[in-house]
Amino acid sequence: MSAGVVGTKAQQLILVALLLVAAVATGLFLAQTTGSEAGVHASGESDVVVVAGDGWEW
Repeated sequence: MSAGVVGTKAQQLILVALLLVAAVATGLFLAQTTGSEAGVHASGESDVVVVAGDGWEW
């Protein structure tokens, strides 16, 4: 039984690590999109971004 417990703890650690990686990747993606949109708006080309679907289709 102890081997099964160790296996489950290892699986839980792997799941937690994957969730953390996914959360960080999502945060980086959102930061990049927000940053690029802010840069586009600052440069005065916001109309182009809105026409293109607010940057999501790039």
